[in-house]
Amino acid sequence: MVFADKAADWVTISRDQEKVEVAGSGRIVLPEAEAKAEDGATAVGEDTRTALKRELSALKGQITVGLPSDKLLLRTISLPAVSDDELSSMVQLQVDKFSPFPVESLVISHEVLEKRRDTYLVLVAAVKEEIVEAVGKTLLIGQLVPGRVDAAVLGWWRVFRDSGITGKGIELFLLMASSVPELVVLQDGVPLVFRSLGECEGMSENEIADEAVETVNHTLMSLELEHGLSVRGSVTVLSKGPASAVLLEKLRNACPCEVTHKSLEDLPTAPEGVARRFMEQGRTGLDLTPAAWRQVETAKLFKQRILTGAMAVLGAWLFTIVILFGGVYVQQLRLVSSKKTESELHKSAKDVVTMQNRVRMIRHYMDRSKSSLECLRQISEVQPRGVDLTSFTYRKGEEVKISGEADSANLVYDFKNKLDGSRFFTGTSLDGPRRDPRRNKEVFDIDMKLPGGGQ
Repeated sequence: MVFADKAADWVTISRDQEKVEVAGSGRIVLPEAEAKAEDGATAVGEDTRTALKRELSALKGQITVGLPSDKLLLRTISLPAVSDDELSSMVQLQVDKFSPFPVESLVISHEVLEKRRDTYLVLVAAVKEEIVEAVGKTLLIGQLVPGRVDAAVLGWWRVFRDSGITGKGIELFLLMASSVPELVVLQDGVPLVFRSLGECEGMSENEIADEAVETVNHTLMSLELEHGLSVRGSVTVLSKGPASAVLLEKLRNACPCEVTHKSLEDLPTAPEGVARRFMEQGRTGLDLTPAAWRQVETAKLFKQRILTGAMAVLGAWLFTIVILFGGVYVQQLRLVSSKKTESELHKSAKDVVTMQNRVRMIRHYMDRSKSSLECLRQISEVQPRGVDLTSFTYRKGEEVKISGEADSANLVYDFKNKLDGSRFFTGTSLDGPRRDPRRNKEVFDIDMKLPGGGQ
């Protein structure tokens, strides 16, 4: 189920052996607030509530919810390959850096998109807890408790992957599926960027096209500056029915990429993608379910088991209830104490990290001994004859990457050994050499770590 545009689109899927089929689908229009509750919160009229309850109660099975991107903070980052607990702690610190809201008011989750040799590409997601709670209250009208709260845009990513419309290289997908268009950037089928264009309801066709072109150009620039990617990929506009001719024309005039259009009517829907993710992953992927919901669900299941046992042995049931509530009370006391200790440690750790970052930044900008010119000079001094450089990429305080070609593989290995012996770089890694029959050359790439790089 995906919440968007004041409605909830739902799809029911079932699995028959290895085949997944759509059993039903529909849309539930969510009512606007019609009255004020006694506590001042907005509420809906009784008739509207009854109709909504009837529609929601008709849904059966495990429920997974997809939230729209404009309600989420989404960021893909590269983190060290560590244990799950350490990764969760790192994610919390990252959210604290880029979130405009206090982390205490957020529900935070993450999903490892790609596992590399020493790092993970991680999608970090955060949402204000009050937004999730509002969705939960709506579902509770129909006595529904979601098993997972996901991001709707990840459902689209699943649809793209299953439909085979993703390929190699950089691909930009501009989703015009709702009043809030979204931009998804993939590299070799793996997400790099999720960006929401903002509410476009009431805007003219030209204004929407201008907003989309500006977002695409800004994203292309970010890919080049932040990721070092020279973008020569494609832009695919996905919309219901024919695409806006104005939008396509402006994109083709402004972007250096190939611009195409694909109808969403030829693809499954985002709710189906979200449901497939839940069926495949359960709760192991991105899950923005508040901790309180899980505690309630766990307590509910446990209570049902206790009540079942009580029908056989009433006395044992009563004794177990006493033990249960006593244990819950002790756990609550411990939880309060643990949260207080965690808060104090978090503040101290945050102060230390802030000071370390400042010291590192000062050293980083004052140190000219590892400038790009000095790196190039060191490389040129040990570069053998017969080896030509075709690319030089410098990241201050991090690494230097060069690409080149040579007449023979031995020259490449000799070049690499000389770089190792220079002691200017803390480490080098060679990719190649690979024979290029077209140019009759041995091509290679060498990554060189600078002191302090990767910290």
